[in-house]
Amino acid sequence: MRWYHFAILGIFGLLIPLAVAKFQPSPGYMDADYYYAGGARLAGGHGFSEMILWNYLDDPAGLPHSSHAYWMPLASIIAAAGMRLTRTIDFSSARLGFIILAAAIPPLTALLGYTITNRRAFALTAGFLAVFSSYYLPYYPTTDTFGLYMVLGIAFFLLLGLGMKRQDNRSRIFIFIGLGAVAGLAHLSRADGLIWLAISSLAVLLFAGPSNKWRVLSVLAVFLGYFLVMAPWFIRNNSEFGTFLSPGGNHALWLVSYDQTFSYPAGKLTYDTWLASGWAAILANRFDALKWNLQTAWAVQGTIFLLPFIILGIWIYRRDFRIIIGVISWLVTFVLMTVVFPFAGSRGGFFHSGAALQPLWWVLFPVGLERFIVWIEIKRIWRKGEAFKVFLVGAITICALMSYVIFHNRIISSPGWGRESERYRLVEAFITSRPESNHETVIVGNPPGFFNVSNRPAVAIPNETIEIVVEVAKRYGAIYLILEKDGTPSPLKPVYENPGAYPMIQYLGDIDGARIFFIP
Repeated sequence: MRWYHFAILGIFGLLIPLAVAKFQPSPGYMDADYYYAGGARLAGGHGFSEMILWNYLDDPAGLPHSSHAYWMPLASIIAAAGMRLTRTIDFSSARLGFIILAAAIPPLTALLGYTITNRRAFALTAGFLAVFSSYYLPYYPTTDTFGLYMVLGIAFFLLLGLGMKRQDNRSRIFIFIGLGAVAGLAHLSRADGLIWLAISSLAVLLFAGPSNKWRVLSVLAVFLGYFLVMAPWFIRNNSEFGTFLSPGGNHALWLVSYDQTFSYPAGKLTYDTWLASGWAAILANRFDALKWNLQTAWAVQGTIFLLPFIILGIWIYRRDFRIIIGVISWLVTFVLMTVVFPFAGSRGGFFHSGAALQPLWWVLFPVGLERFIVWIEIKRIWRKGEAFKVFLVGAITICALMSYVIFHNRIISSPGWGRESERYRLVEAFITSRPESNHETVIVGNPPGFFNVSNRPAVAIPNETIEIVVEVAKRYGAIYLILEKDGTPSPLKPVYENPGAYPMIQYLGDIDGARIFFIP
């Protein structure tokens, strides 16, 4: 591999996300909205605090509230860095770091491919598959963890490969500290990133050598690197919440439906209520998650037609330690997102978490494809070299076409990326015209999204009856309730459909399918 190969991939890796970003006027969905809002607060000098509540899992006392009690802070930190660099608190500045990460993914994927296969054609193919990443492409330029997680996954396997090459344990210790630091950054990116600490520890145990002394030192080195990254966040959490880990995840273990993520109060989500739902429901929920996660594995991680060749590539490199660890990591993530957190997993958690391993699958695709062509050559009169090049170019072309279709459907087609933000701007303009507005809090489906367009405090619509909603409004000082056609919880559907039938709230009007209520 020459330097200009990496440069070409880097240029494509930058230009394609920039083209996508042109059609993304806002973060686009609640996860990205939340990271952007957190970054804006950091850049504005407000620290890790927020004027929003997107759930009630940590029983928040009020606003302002300590931020990142459920989601982790690294994406917000990157967003804040972009805004600090440009000295402008806007979305274009916030996503600057994410576009740079996106540009780094193709050349880093090619580097990983070359270190594993030692084949330039394989490495370049993997790099271009990272450019035209199909389902991941729309999320590269926004304020979310997809690109960040891919870069961390590549860093993990590059360090693992470097550790395999070094023969002396003393040199490996520093590599193991690096693995621990990558695990810490993965955890600082996503709550499920904690599994990378376990994966890193397992990896160093397996090739640290026969000496128990070096095994212990190797695991301690991993933990040292991990705590160098995570210790400040643990100290902050303990100061704010009295616990080292984010408190919002505790109740999430006992959900019996996704909508219960927005239950109020969260204290009713317990092991006993989970068990009382019955084993039939518990197993059915996990079976549904299994179906969705298998579909994600096939359509997203395997890009549909790449999957058989990726599996064949795994088999061919089954003795490569990095591939063994990669498969173990995938299995652990799959089980976690299917059995332990089935609702988060099936609603995008497995899609997010799988990004760390996606570059490895891109690397293995051309390996499997070449073996398939060799097998076909026996059956038919093909020239292996020419057929292989044709199939590689064809695969990249198909991925490019798929990426465009997914980009068009997800971002351009109706309702279009940023449609919700535009609706919220109209709602905010209506509320501002009211005499009682005074920057009072609203209850809305996407609190960070509403806050980003209005700078108005916002809390989530609880998955409860209108009586409980009024109770929430009183506790958090909210005077407006916004119900949207597609995002209204089931207990509040009657309120949306019959807006004038509830004397405890006053119906103000409908704007673009959003019905606005005043809570006296």
